[in-house]
Amino acid sequence: MRTAYVFLIACCTPFAVRAGDACDSLVPSALGSQLKATYVGYRLPHESDNLSEDIQYAREHGQTGCLGVAVADFDGDGKPDYALGLTQINGPGALIIVAVARSERWQLHKLDTWKDDRSRLYVSSDAAGTYDRFGGFDGPPEKGEVERLRCAHAVVVFGATESSGVVYCLNNSRWQHTWASD
Repeated sequence: MRTAYVFLIACCTPFAVRAGDACDSLVPSALGSQLKATYVGYRLPHESDNLSEDIQYAREHGQTGCLGVAVADFDGDGKPDYALGLTQINGPGALIIVAVARSERWQLHKLDTWKDDRSRLYVSSDAAGTYDRFGGFDGPPEKGEVERLRCAHAVVVFGATESSGVVYCLNNSRWQHTWASD
């Protein structure tokens, strides 16, 4: 009888708290506080911001289920930095932010404003190297856009799953980028 009672409580009691997701432990608390204070109207990413099939694909390929946070050395100083897709609180969009480690606070760089549906946005990192623009230039390049991007340290990559990707590198204190896919 006791087993049936425990089962009844377990299956019928609503959960009061959101189960932890893959994003919860990735962002240091000091960085999270600074981001929340700086980008009012946006929140830290949650695993549930993305589609379940994209989360599953990431996990099947050795990644976490958090497609909104990437950790790598984006400025070449040997310290971990963070790329984040902050989720708009009231709306479908996001901000793509890079937080570069500094002694007292984080130096925040806004790379882009994502106006499309946040559910397909991914943020990741890739190795140092040379990245050629996908398809060449169709018109004049955007500010900071180059046809060939050379980076001596990790790069930030973001875009829409199964669709696009843009590669960003911090070179000589300024961001350059190129489209890696269309």
